Amino acid sequence: MPQPRSYKLLCPIARALDAVGDRWSLLILRDLHAGPARFADLQKGLTGIASNLLTERLAHLANEGFLEKVSGPYGISLYQLTPVGWSTRGLLFDLARIGGQLSPVENPKRPGNLRTIAVTLAAALERADTGGTDFRGQLAIDGEVFSIAIKDNIQIQGETTTCGSKFLSNYVAPFDATAIRLIEEHDGILIGKTNLDEFAMGSSTENSAFETTGNPWNVEHAPGGSSGGSAAAVGANMAPLAIGTDTGGSIRQPASFCGVVGMKPTYGRVSRYGLVAFASSLDQVGPMANDVTGAALLLEAIAGHDNRDSTS
Repeated sequence: MPQPRSYKLLCPIARALDAVGDRWSLLILRDLHAGPARFADLQKGLTGIASNLLTERLAHLANEGFLEKVSGPYGISLYQLTPVGWSTRGLLFDLARIGGQLSPVENPKRPGNLRTIAVTLAAALERADTGGTDFRGQLAIDGEVFSIAIKDNIQIQGETTTCGSKFLSNYVAPFDATAIRLIEEHDGILIGKTNLDEFAMGSSTENSAFETTGNPWNVEHAPGGSSGGSAAAVGANMAPLAIGTDTGGSIRQPASFCGVVGMKPTYGRVSRYGLVAFASSLDQVGPMANDVTGAALLLEAIAGHDNRDSTS
């Protein structure tokens, strides 16, 4: 896979994905999590993989330092994860317990039909490296493009907006929120949607109708809420930037829980057009990032007057 423009901004997850390479390699790492395995055992567990392809992927993962070949009982050759392989396997698969549904987005400008967090990230990285694309916007610095996770109460045209509720599990947004339009105008890459308390009514992201989000520092602990999916995604290096919403602390509190920067902008600074309201007289769309610089860049991109928001 070619080095994506967003490589530096998405490390370490991007580096791991670049090195691992494809779906079969990810599944090999998954299966070796259970312990050392013979070639035949791996092939049996990976239904549909040809012997030559499995040999090739094992050699690739060994060259990258993710696994090693060792001698087992009676001289039987076994494959096992190295320490690097263990940490990478955890990074790519256990994140599914953290970020909560970085869900598919299918607009041609956005990642394709995705099913796992690892594949979501890989597709977004490839999309960012579209040949001939000239990134010059606020969210592209020296050719490096920011990928941005979006709280799932903000509408993206043609995509499902669930608000963490099964009532809206089949609701497809008919238009883009102003914040989404501005992110794309500034060359940001939308990487997917993040989990939240149902209709943003909660402070732990344990009240989503779909799944519970874990804290990236300890998955047994809550990430805060209601923008806990966005805070956890940034804290776990799944995305360098994210959008959340704040009514009474729903950006600031999960940001503090997950060790990231979150800001509730001044009322009217960022358009609420396209945000599914919790309490519209108090709701604000705001940035989340790993540092103040990132939050400032994202705020500058999404802030400004909007005729479609009467309080803008």
